[in-house]
Amino acid sequence: MVGFALLVACGGSDGGGAEEPLPPKTEPAEPAPKATSMLGVGDMKIVIEGKEALRIGADGSVAVNMDGSGNWQNVGTIANDSWTKDGKQVATVGADGVVTFGVAGGGKGLTFDGASLTAGDNKLGVDDKGFVTGLNPGAEGKIKIEGATDDAKKRTALLVTISIFMAGEQSDEASSGTPPAAEPVPAPSK
Repeated sequence: MVGFALLVACGGSDGGGAEEPLPPKTEPAEPAPKATSMLGVGDMKIVIEGKEALRIGADGSVAVNMDGSGNWQNVGTIANDSWTKDGKQVATVGADGVVTFGVAGGGKGLTFDGASLTAGDNKLGVDDKGFVTGLNPGAEGKIKIEGATDDAKKRTALLVTISIFMAGEQSDEASSGTPPAAEPVPAPSK
């Protein structure tokens, strides 16, 4: 008797009567499109005048060859469209391509347009052979990026390169008595 009550309560069938139609099959919902990352990581090298100066690892680590002799120093990590060092933001790239540095107001006017970094009328890019284009006269062909196989990696390499050089300029200002705007990332020796 208890068994019968359970069958009835659970919708058990007595063997007679028509079965209820199954609900119509629905197609699984399409997953939301994945947000495109502005920055990409992978094993990359930035070579300046034939010497390896910077490395970006597949894990997003960024290292600088401090004195040109293989004395590598970790200067942060690239992840989630930002570059951090010691838990502090060095730079970030918004979905619109706008670059912001950890310094208040830093990076104003720097924007990625495709794989190129623009500042006003100036435009830095990476050609098919990996050389940075748009540099000052005399510097063309001196900075090469190896391993930047797509636009996201090219943006990462350009961001790291320009940030290191900006930090080097801040270091020069600090040695002249002008305080830097933020803790600089060490620039490699040339």
